[in-house]
Amino acid sequence: MPEHMQAAITLKGVPVSQEIMAFLDDIFYTAKIREIAKAHAKDVRFVRDLAGLDKRLAAAAPQTVLVDLTAETLQPLELIRRIKEQPEWAHVRVVAYSSHAQAELMEEASRLGADEVLSKSDLTPKLAEIVASTSI
Repeated sequence: MPEHMQAAITLKGVPVSQEIMAFLDDIFYTAKIREIAKAHAKDVRFVRDLAGLDKRLAAAAPQTVLVDLTAETLQPLELIRRIKEQPEWAHVRVVAYSSHAQAELMEEASRLGADEVLSKSDLTPKLAEIVASTSI
């Protein structure tokens, strides 16, 4: 969606975009998400750190945030907490994923408010559905 149109859509006074924000540092999933998003005409913003997160979300919160829980340098649990503690970002769908062997990490993401927590093996077949369902 063109940037000038994104600002016209608001939820509870907060600008909303149909963009997907992805917090990950995995080359495989970066390529896969980019490919699927392109096929569904969706914009994806890949974010590598939390710097300026609040400002980015306030400018135009995405509909969906994908979070790789194994990307420790990106502080994935802090990201989920910050999004879910803000009432104006309550509409943001957070989909977190991790290796199925990291059950405690996945439980913590769920406790912090992630809308969906998947193993990487479950994410792959659902990725197209997640991307396609990102709309206002």
